[in-house]
This record gives sequence, structure tokens and C-alpha cells, in this order.
Amino acid sequence: MWIIFKVAHILTLLLGVGASLGPEILMYRVARSADVRAIRTCFGLAAPLLKAAPALFMLGLSTGLTTVWAGGFSFTAPWLLISYALFVLMIFFNLRFRAPWVKKVLRLANASADTPSEPLLVALRDRRARVHMWSAPFALLAQVVLMVVKPFS
Repeated sequence: MWIIFKVAHILTLLLGVGASLGPEILMYRVARSADVRAIRTCFGLAAPLLKAAPALFMLGLSTGLTTVWAGGFSFTAPWLLISYALFVLMIFFNLRFRAPWVKKVLRLANASADTPSEPLLVALRDRRARVHMWSAPFALLAQVVLMVVKPFS
């Protein structure tokens, strides 16, 4: 039975990563172009995916915890404790860095003419985007390593 939960866990997290990290990389690249029309289009199209990602991650968390239970793993195994901490850290980084930056850039792009306004240019250079852009892939890679290798078991 645990294999079904494991497959569900992997699938939901793959969907969550795809809905989150894929658009984020594209948005970061488009933002660097300072092309207001492209920013409006890209950020607007990415919004539904970014809204779906947290639900997919929460579903991935619940299927993961069910996998731990059904597989007879310890909920306090060191590799799981590290994974829980990374999960919380990723939520924090999303709420603190990515989400506010995306909202601000989209709001300023929508209020801007087809040439970027000064406030939009300032927002595009905001370090919050870069912090999340580089930390998220490393945190996700660390999660994968933890799930596959299960160190400190």
C-alpha cells in the first residue's frame, strides 16, 4: 500500500515543482529584459500556476506523511526532520521573497506604459527575486537527495 502513497507523493511534488519553479525561472528571465509587455503577459499567465503550487505542495506533504506512516518509517528520522525544516524554509522564502516581488512587479507593470517606469525598474532589480531564484532549486535538490539517500538513518 505504501508504494501507492509514494507514487502519489512523487507525482504531486513533481506537479508542484513544475507549477512553481518553471514559471519562476521564466519570470525571472523575462523580468531581466525590462520589456513591460512581456512582463505583463508572462507574470499574468504564471499567476494561476503560482496559486496552484502551494496546494500541490501541501498535497505532496500529506501524501509524504502518509507514505512515512504506511511504509513504517519513523516520523522523527533525521533525514525527515531535515526535510521538514527545508519544507518550512521554502515556505518562508516564498512568502518573504518571491510572492511579494511577483505581486509588486505585476502591479507596477500593469500601471506602467510600454516603457518601464522608474519604480518598475527598481522592482525588477530587487534582490528578493534573486534570493528565491537561487535558493529554491538548491532546497528542492536537497529535498530530493534526502528522500532518495535517506542519510543519517
